[in-house]
Amino acid sequence: MPRTPKREKRRANLNCNNCGHQFVAPAWHAEIVLSDVPGPVGWVPEADTGATSPNCGSRAVGVR
Repeated sequence: MPRTPKREKRRANLNCNNCGHQFVAPAWHAEIVLSDVPGPVGWVPEADTGATSPNCGSRAVGVR
């Protein structure tokens, strides 16, 4: 049975969808796990990064 991937905050290049400001900040990432490979293969940013724009305060932030 596959295990649930871990989550952790890692630095990412982000872009505010509200004001267009580009910045680097910690964002939630989930590990990539394959059933036939022991340990994590890599990390991928989640859709909800948990970050806010330092320019306008919006939570509508995506990975660039």
